[in-house]
Parts: sequence; C-alpha cells; structure tokens
Amino acid sequence: MAFQLWETIPPETIVADLLGTSVLIHTDHPTHGIVATFRLNEDIGNVIMQFARVETMDSTGMLNLPSSRRIRDPAASFFSGGRVRVVAMPPLEWKRPGVGMKWRTPAVMVISLITGLTCALAGTTLLAGAAIPLAALAGGLAWLVLRRQEPAGIRTAGSLHLDGGNVVEYARRRMLGERPEMLQVQERRDRIEARAESIRSEYEALLTDIVYRINNSALFDPSVPATERFQTALLLWHDAGDAPLETLDGLSADLEIAYTVARDNAETLGLAHLPATARPDARRAAKAARLAAESPNEGERTASLHHVARILDSLALYYLPSVAATPLPLDPPTNQG
Repeated sequence: MAFQLWETIPPETIVADLLGTSVLIHTDHPTHGIVATFRLNEDIGNVIMQFARVETMDSTGMLNLPSSRRIRDPAASFFSGGRVRVVAMPPLEWKRPGVGMKWRTPAVMVISLITGLTCALAGTTLLAGAAIPLAALAGGLAWLVLRRQEPAGIRTAGSLHLDGGNVVEYARRRMLGERPEMLQVQERRDRIEARAESIRSEYEALLTDIVYRINNSALFDPSVPATERFQTALLLWHDAGDAPLETLDGLSADLEIAYTVARDNAETLGLAHLPATARPDARRAAKAARLAAESPNEGERTASLHHVARILDSLALYYLPSVAATPLPLDPPTNQG
C-alpha cells in the first residue's frame, strides 16, 4: 500500500502494508520522535522494523514483527503516554558502509603490497629497510579509511533539508496544512526585498535633503560612473518583479554594493564635484539651506529658502536640487529642554 508524503497512517494498518515505507512516529512533543523503515524477512516471512530516535539516527534497533501486526502496537511501545501518530515521510537512508568497504580486506592487502614493493625497489637502503613498516602503515591507514561509514539521513529534494533536529516540527506543521519550506522561501524573499527597500527609502530621503544634495552632488549626477552603476542597479531592481529568488538576491546584493560605492564616492568628492566657479555659491546655498531648516523664526526660514532658490537657479546645474521640487519644511523646530 502506498502512502502520500506526510499522510497520517491509520493505526490499524498492518506492517506488511508498510514495506518500503519510511515513517515518523511521534506524540505532542515538539522534538521527540521515532523514525522507522520496514522490510521483509524472507527467511521466516516476518517484517523487520528498523528504527531509531530522531536525536540519534545512527543508533538503530530492530524489531521482528508478524506481518499482520498493526502499526499501533510497536508505535505505542516507544512512548509512555500521549496520542501517538504515525506519518509517512521521505525515504530514510540508514548509516551504511562507505564506498568499497566490502572490498576492504583485499584492497588493504593490495595497497600494502604495492607500498612494500615500491620501497624495496626504490634503490635506496633506507627505503628498502623501511619497506615492511611502511607497508603496514599504508595498510592500516587504508583499513581506517575504508571502514568509514556514512551517517543516517533523510532524502529530500530541492532546498528542503530535513534531519533529526527538525523533522518532527516539519511533520507537525505539514499536518496542520502548512508548507514550512514555502514559508522559508517567502521569509527569505521578504528579507531580500526589505534590504533593497531600505536602500531605496534612504536614497529617496537624500533626494529631499537640500543640504546633503548640495554638499554631495555626485550621488545625483548620472555622468559619474559610480552613480550611473547605482542608478542602473536601482532600475534593474525596480523591474525585477516576481523574478526567481536567486535572481532577486543577486540584484539586491548588486544594489547594496553599488549604492555604498556611489555614496562613499560622492561624500569623498563633496563640493569638489562641482565646477570650481560654482563652489563658493554652493557653499553659501548650503549654509542658507541649513539656516532655513534650523531657524525657529518662520520669516527667517522663508527668506533663507528663497535665497537658496536664487543661488541654485543661477548655478543651473541639473544634478543640484530644485527648491520648488524639494521644499524645506516651514514648521519651526520644537525647542528642546
């Protein structure tokens, strides 16, 4: 009988119907559980249930069960209380010998023989005298290497990774109708989008900061290579839409790097980015803009703002701010203290 992944297996199911199936047995505990597989004992017709606790999947046990035994019986025997559930899970791969272990003895003999002969025929007294110890050492190392075992695991597809630490929680959420791996994907997408959105928001805030734009104008001049790369990255991100997650991640990383480089470059250049003849007026405009933003006197603020507009209009540099488009707030700042 075939069961769908994460389907609850009825307690009346006989173990003969679970041949070739991997199951998770658990209660209401969020992390404790038993994983098991079933195979036929051809000698006596019974079913061998191989099992392990999720915390120690490499330490397995065996039960020989009559083929007609209900799964509820061995399942309940693992837990002292609570409602026991059995669910079908992805295939389990038990701890098993490393590649070539069954040929360990002949392989070790061959390696030892080759090592000894190589030393004996090397033509030096020192190697010839050490032929036997070196052959024994090579054989011992080969024996250790070939007896390595691969740990138990849960075979899954795609980016989903299950192990003893998360399989019970994953099963519980699947039984509630959730798709945790999809939630993980959405959470990652949200983080990527939030990262890019923070850059876009910061840049938009700088666009409305007249003082900053005057003092660091290179960040707003697309003829500057670093700024052009940033604006291109921003446009690519804006057009990404529902692109695959890996594409979004790459675009977000490119945007972060491009913005950091462009901003650092602009702040390093400062007023030096402006034509030499425009720098004195730009300094006066920045000073007046700062006064307009900080003055508690509304009349003074308005006069300073008009002064900024006149200076910037006279400079006529397309990458400097337009006071009409980015007006300073006219509400006086609240006095502190």
